[in-house]
Amino acid sequence: MKSLQDLEKRFLVTTGCFFLISIALLFLPLCGGGETGIEKGIGTLVGILFWIGIMSGCVSYFLMYRKYKEALAKRLPQSRIPSCLRVRGNPVAIGIDILFLIGLIGAVYCNVTIGVNRILDFLSLFITITCFYLHFLATGKVSQYLVQVKIKKGVRENERKADM
Repeated sequence: MKSLQDLEKRFLVTTGCFFLISIALLFLPLCGGGETGIEKGIGTLVGILFWIGIMSGCVSYFLMYRKYKEALAKRLPQSRIPSCLRVRGNPVAIGIDILFLIGLIGAVYCNVTIGVNRILDFLSLFITITCFYLHFLATGKVSQYLVQVKIKKGVRENERKADM
């Protein structure tokens, strides 16, 4: 039980690390042309947040996967299709993919249309990038393992209540 809670915490930390990338994108409009010292400072902050988010997210996921690799291999079936391409039966991944498509359509529209609202442009970019990373987290083996364990735990609790 403690191991499952540790895995959930590590998964949330990894998600937070990747979310730093999206946060960095929200600061992009404040960079302007980089003419003033504040704009240069914000531009530097964006770069730092972006790279810290990517590096810490990748390292965190790698360490988490390495620590729980044996448990994942025992519980999850092997498949020819990579886990990131298996969306069917995962309502969270389906929702994330729908948001990703909405963000992608918005981003394409904003880039094609001249004079589009800048807030809409950055909002669609934020949604697209956030959902891109969340897609891989939600369809990954760690997420599949957490969902399976929680489903089995819920079934056991329901059976126990029914026996009473």
